Amino acid sequence: MNINEITEAQNPWWIDARIPHVPEFRRVLHASVFAQITDVTDRRAVVLRGPRQVGKTTILRQIIRDLIQEGWPPENLLYFDFSDERITDDLTIQEVLAARPKKQNIDLPNVILFDEVGRTADWDRWLKRAVDQERDRITITDSSSTILRSGSMESGLGRWDEIILEGMTLGEFLGIHGSDGISVEQVAERHPRLVELYLRNGGFPEHAGNENTMQVSERLRKDIVGKAILHDLVRYGVDVEGAKRLFVYLMQNSGLILNVSSIAKEIGDRDRRAVSEWINLLEDTQLVSRIERYSVSPATRQKAHPKFYASDHGLISAFSVLPYDEQAVQARISEAVTFRHLRETARRNHAELYFYRNYKHQECDFVWVVPEQTIGIEVTASRRVRSEKIDNLAQIIANEKWDHGILLYSGLDLRKVQGIDIVPVRKFLLSPQSILGVSQ
Repeated sequence: MNINEITEAQNPWWIDARIPHVPEFRRVLHASVFAQITDVTDRRAVVLRGPRQVGKTTILRQIIRDLIQEGWPPENLLYFDFSDERITDDLTIQEVLAARPKKQNIDLPNVILFDEVGRTADWDRWLKRAVDQERDRITITDSSSTILRSGSMESGLGRWDEIILEGMTLGEFLGIHGSDGISVEQVAERHPRLVELYLRNGGFPEHAGNENTMQVSERLRKDIVGKAILHDLVRYGVDVEGAKRLFVYLMQNSGLILNVSSIAKEIGDRDRRAVSEWINLLEDTQLVSRIERYSVSPATRQKAHPKFYASDHGLISAFSVLPYDEQAVQARISEAVTFRHLRETARRNHAELYFYRNYKHQECDFVWVVPEQTIGIEVTASRRVRSEKIDNLAQIIANEKWDHGILLYSGLDLRKVQGIDIVPVRKFLLSPQSILGVSQ
């Protein structure tokens, strides 16, 4: 197929204003992306980035449908997916733009939605020029976290806003299964199996309604390794099999303090420099998330080994060699899903997140830092809270002079012990901002 045929196939509304079939459920970020696109006084573009299969394309298609339903001229809408397998040659943005309809409504700006734009060269230069001309409303997506680093930061300054989309939160997951007038807390109370399904399957929207957990794990293994690892990393010319082995190792050991030399031996006496490169590339897929060690000294923080978590807890179940019910697997899932919700809340509140480990090997899973408060957060998958856990967290908070401590567990009761808030992890996942005492 040539560029014109591919473009017309991706934009059926040009021909008959047919609106593509897309899910009715909207992610929380949908409203803010849509509002910025339709604000004709705001010239900034939107850069929507996140790992594969978290719903970036769905948001773009929902925006198309919403715009058409509000009367936006179809000929003023251009969608293009640069990862389309029908593209066989290098393709420029200019070629795509040349293939759109020549007759547009001059009373409204064009809306340009480019999916996986990092696959085309010089996207940042084009975007700079397009934003400066103030004619079009532009949103681009990419699965690589390097999209803004590889693009000129100077070009992006004041020209685009970055929005990060991850897998669904528990609230979003329950929202899919709810109905009008019923809160997500009520859905969780009436259907506790849905919470368990979320913890097992993870937050990838495609699998939200699938109760066949073994099938979900199998599909995640196939899709993530086949597309995000093999397909995306092969273009960097690296040892893809080595990178795949490292990825599986990180999923099976989510929450690991990363020592490159030790891991190089664990995955088959690999070259340390190669492993460091693979780690950076896997971070770029946004399927693994780094967290730095807490220290009041930035220099000490920089020297310490970081921790790595599965960005979506469903990947832990998918790649684990142990059964889901094993305590070790449950512990990794509890930490990873807590970290995912903390990341989202931290982005909205401009907070910093760390893990804590001192010279006595005392540990605290997460440290939440905002200018007015520092909170130590410990997570356990157990339904009972051991006194040693409480004592350890209380001692760390006293020694470090932090303001507060929270211990998340799998039980049901909310209480306070030794000044530590003992909170059911499910209650935290439904409303992390209220537990942390922040506004959003």
